[in-house]
Amino acid sequence: MRSFVRSTLLDHFVVGDVGEQETIRDGDSYRTLSGKEVIFSRDPDASGGRVYVNGTPLVEESGTPVPHGSLLFVDRLLFVDHDRVEALARLHPWLESGPLLPGPWMRSQFLSHALRRLEEREGFAYMAEYMNATEELGRHAQGYGE
Repeated sequence: MRSFVRSTLLDHFVVGDVGEQETIRDGDSYRTLSGKEVIFSRDPDASGGRVYVNGTPLVEESGTPVPHGSLLFVDRLLFVDHDRVEALARLHPWLESGPLLPGPWMRSQFLSHALRRLEEREGFAYMAEYMNATEELGRHAQGYGE
C-alpha cells in the first residue's frame, strides 16, 4: 500500500518547467518523478483550447505559482485505474478508509492523509510545501463548496 501511495504521489509531479496553461503546447511531454510519461494536449474546439494531460482535463482555473514551478490540477488521479484499486482493496480491506482527518481538506481524505505523510518524511518535505503553498488546492478537492 505504501508503494501505491508513494508512486501515485510521484506520478503527479513532473521534472521540468511546464509553465502556465496558456503556454502549454499540444504534444508537450514530460516525465513524472516516478518516471512515467505525461503528454499534454489541447482541444482546438474549446474556447482558448482546453488543456488535457494523458486525456484528463486540467482544472481550468489552475496554474497557481509556487516556488520552483506552478501547480496545475487534474480532476482525477493519473495512472490509477479501477482494477488496481479493486485489487488493493481485496489485499488490504482494513486500509480502505483511514481515520478521518479534520483537515486541511475534510472532504478529500486522500489529500489530507497524503499531506500528513509527506510532512513527516524529510525527503518529501518539498512536496508537502507545494501542497500547502496555496489555499487554492482545497478548492479542487472533491465536494468543495457542498
